[in-house]
Amino acid sequence: MSLEKHIHWFVTSRCDMSCSYCFKPDAHYDENAERIQELAHVLSSNNVRKVTIGGGEPLLVKNLDNALRILKKEDIYVSLHTNGARLNNNRVSQLSELVNDIALPIDSISESVQQELRGEKSVSVFKKLTELVDKILSKGMKIGYHTVFTAINHQDILEIYDFIKQKDFDYWRIYEFNDDLARTRFLLVKPRNEAEKQRIIQVITKIEQLSRLGTPEKGYTDTLFANFLLMEQHMKKHKDKRIQFVGIRDYSRPNYAFLDNSGDVSFYSWFSYRERRVIGNILRDGFSFVKQKFQELEEKGWEFDDKGEDEFINALYDRPLWARAWDGNYDFEELEEMNGQYYDSFNHLVELYNEREKQLETRPY
Repeated sequence: MSLEKHIHWFVTSRCDMSCSYCFKPDAHYDENAERIQELAHVLSSNNVRKVTIGGGEPLLVKNLDNALRILKKEDIYVSLHTNGARLNNNRVSQLSELVNDIALPIDSISESVQQELRGEKSVSVFKKLTELVDKILSKGMKIGYHTVFTAINHQDILEIYDFIKQKDFDYWRIYEFNDDLARTRFLLVKPRNEAEKQRIIQVITKIEQLSRLGTPEKGYTDTLFANFLLMEQHMKKHKDKRIQFVGIRDYSRPNYAFLDNSGDVSFYSWFSYRERRVIGNILRDGFSFVKQKFQELEEKGWEFDDKGEDEFINALYDRPLWARAWDGNYDFEELEEMNGQYYDSFNHLVELYNEREKQLETRPY
């Protein structure tokens, strides 16, 4: 994927919710209106075709609409990812002139699960979701949904689908929970006091509950990723191409490009899923330079730089045993730890994973 094809722009790190699975960067984002408009002009003058606006919560940013107008003037496809808390009829009407689609989160139909994953404020947003969707569709915008697949809500996927399919929607992306990115946010924090230290411990404990790492005696057939693949297979019976399961280690997935308000462009790939590394700055280095570096990343993959090789090896062996079995990246001692009663489940996951990797090579993003 070329840089100009699709850029994810994080316009703020601020948010008015506290989702337990969040992996947004905690670094302060300069929300200077002139800087944001300057970045919008750079994107619009370099043939960028799609920009996804996210954060944090992008609707907290003052004068965001001015940047959106700059993008819209050049007919750039704009997707706005919001938690919905600041959407009302008037705001939806304003945005209808500026964005092509609005993506909303939905992690469960159960209010208690919603609250556990995304905080109490998310419940009130969910209660008005149907009304919001009707308003968005009536204004000619498309609707997208995002679900983070965790150990707490993985059994709710079918109910969510039954709910959202009652209205027209353009896409529904179900993301495997990235516990590494979520955990790293807090491991890098130096607590200032005991209370802050205990809070960090509580958050990391919660992240562990969401991730489900699996056990060797079961051949890691009990991991979150195993449930992710099984649910993906189950949902295929609906033959709904709008549904897309996105794994954190999808081998054939193109690299994602992320822009922040300093002008830095970072990337996320299947082999560097634990962090987002900066490859250049579109203001300081120029868009063409960053585009060239991103193209090198696409062509070279993990051989892009010295750090990539270590990331590549770690990514290969960080997969569950059954995901490594089909390409031989395992030790026989690992197989010996598995109880024989799990062989059938193990082999089924090997087949699913192998087939999935083949399909990813041709799947559009």
